[in-house]
Amino acid sequence: MPSSESRSRLGVTALATVLILVLGACSHASPTGDHKPAPGSDTGLKSALARISDTAANRNGVYYDDTAGLTKLTGDSPAEGFGPLLGFGASSLSSMGKPLRDDTGIDVAGESYAISAGQPPRALTVVAGGQDGRQVTSRLTKLGWKSAAGALTAPSVTATYGIQLAKVRPDGSDVIIGGTGADLDRAGDPDGATLADDALTSALAGCLGDVVTAYFVSGSTVTSSGMTELAAGIARPASASATPRAVVCTAWSSPGTASRYAAAARTDLKSGTSDASNRPYSSLLKNSGVTSVGGRQNVVRWQADTPGNASMIFTMVVQRDLPGLE
Repeated sequence: MPSSESRSRLGVTALATVLILVLGACSHASPTGDHKPAPGSDTGLKSALARISDTAANRNGVYYDDTAGLTKLTGDSPAEGFGPLLGFGASSLSSMGKPLRDDTGIDVAGESYAISAGQPPRALTVVAGGQDGRQVTSRLTKLGWKSAAGALTAPSVTATYGIQLAKVRPDGSDVIIGGTGADLDRAGDPDGATLADDALTSALAGCLGDVVTAYFVSGSTVTSSGMTELAAGIARPASASATPRAVVCTAWSSPGTASRYAAAARTDLKSGTSDASNRPYSSLLKNSGVTSVGGRQNVVRWQADTPGNASMIFTMVVQRDLPGLE
C-alpha cells in the first residue's frame, strides 16, 4: 500500500496533469527563505508573485501553494482534507517526493512555499525555503548536470529528471528551476517589474485574499465572453477540520460584462446545474456569495464552501464548468 505521502503526491499529480493538459492545449505568513517579502505585500501569495518577472508568458498559468501552512494543517494525514493541495505550486515535482529528495537534494515537502509560472518549455518554478543549495549542486553534478552561466543544466532531456530539472539554480535556501527554454533570471529575485506589480494580476491576488493555494489563467482559456483573467484559490482554513472555502476572482473587459457575469453567477449558484456532473451548483457549492469588487479591472468575486473536496474548484476551472459562464 502506498505511503500517505505517496498518496498525497499522486493526488496532486493527477490534478496538475489535468490542468496542464487541458489548459495548455486550448499564508497567513509571508514566505520564508532568503528572500524578503515584497514591500507592501500582505499575503504569502503576493510575496510569491514578487518572485516572478512580469511577462505575458508568465501571467498565463500561475500555480502557488503555501506548503508550510498546508503541512501544519495536514500533519500525519496528507492524503485527507487539504492534503491534496500540497505541492500545487511545484506540481511538476511534487509527485516525486522522496526519490527526488534522495537523488537531487530538492525537498518539495520541506519548502516554505512554491510558485510556478508559464508553460513548458519556458516554465519557471521557485521552490522557496528549506533547501540546501550545496547539497543540490553536489547531487545534480554527480547525476551529470553541468554548470554554465550560473545554472546547472541537465545532460539531456532523456536523463532522469532531465525534463523536470532542465535548468536549476540553487540560491541559498531556495532553488530556481526552469524548462529547456526558460530564463532563470526571470525568477527568484528578478530585475524589473514582477507579477506582483502587474495591475491585473495584483488586483486578482488582492481579491483572493489570504489563500493557501492559487491558480491564475487567462480568461480566454475559460470563456469567450469578455473575461480578461481568472484566479481561483482556497481561503486559509482556521483548522484541519474546516470546510474548504473556494474563492474565484474574475476580471472583465468592461463594467457591463462584469455586471452581467455577476448576475449570471448569482443565478447559477442558486438554481443552475453543473454540466460536468449534472448536479445543481447549490449541492456542490454551499454558502455562496457574489461580490462586485469593481475597480479598473472590473473584478467580480464569488465564494463558496466545497465540503469534502478542497481541489474541486480547480477541476471546475479546467472543465470550464464554473457558474455564470457560457
